[in-house]
Amino acid sequence: MSYAKVGNEIETNRDDNDIRRIKYALAKAARTALTENPATTNHAERVALAKDIVQGNYPLIAFMYMIFTDPVIEAKNQFGGVSDAELQTAVGSVYNILAGIG
Repeated sequence: MSYAKVGNEIETNRDDNDIRRIKYALAKAARTALTENPATTNHAERVALAKDIVQGNYPLIAFMYMIFTDPVIEAKNQFGGVSDAELQTAVGSVYNILAGIG
């Protein structure tokens, strides 16, 4: 898949439903971080990102690019074609990277 196609999917072809699904998946990941054991490795960084997500203080488009790098999403070349579970797995797989610890 070309980078141009990825950019087009994220910047042009996304729809409001894609945005809602991604925000919800990020919110679920944030809730997990906020309720995890404080002894969890990199907990402080994970909570800092969670607070930013809860407050809407994060670069959604940049996060979408990272989430799109998940092999399942990348293979389908779209957000709309993935299940909620696949999207949640993708968000979970990049959460530490987004928190600056991956």
